Amino acid sequence: MYMGSGKGFTLYQTYSRMVISRHHAVMYEKEIFYLSTNIEISKRKSKMTQEELREIYKQRLEKEKQSYISKVLKIDPSILSKFKTGKFDLYPHLFEKLEAYLLNN
Repeated sequence: MYMGSGKGFTLYQTYSRMVISRHHAVMYEKEIFYLSTNIEISKRKSKMTQEELREIYKQRLEKEKQSYISKVLKIDPSILSKFKTGKFDLYPHLFEKLEAYLLNN
């Protein structure tokens, strides 16, 4: 909330006065949300590595199907497969999704 001249303005209201189209304001808000989300993620105490998550994931696959996990998390099954085999590491937002799922379920 931006407080200016004694009046309360939301980010959209403030930004909409600076640009012509609402589309740009929405894009700007999404960018701000993305940046604030990344800051929150980086502040989390979890220091799990990709390898540690990979091992937990492999253990979970003994109980659940990979296709089920990919459907629940809305992550492409081929990405999870390549992660499982160690071909590549997950992007931070996918890492967070998988970590939350494996540790909370």
